[in-house]
Amino acid sequence: MLAIGEVALTPVTRVCSSPACTQLAEFTMTSDYDERVAVIGPLAPEDAREGYDLCRHHAVSFTAPRGWEIIRFDESATQ
Repeated sequence: MLAIGEVALTPVTRVCSSPACTQLAEFTMTSDYDERVAVIGPLAPEDAREGYDLCRHHAVSFTAPRGWEIIRFDESATQ
């Protein structure tokens, strides 16, 4: 039972956005087409229309188009 003022937090669980992947997402990738930048960071707390949720495998293996930069805010997304 929660005390007055306490909030029950439910863990964020979403599935990877890659087609046919059923793994749980751990990262969110967003991009800026004008700046040619893809950013991969921790899973966003809410599902973002402009973002893609990725499992560890797809976050690590993600490649950006030629001429784009990838910024990774979570070191575990590179291993």
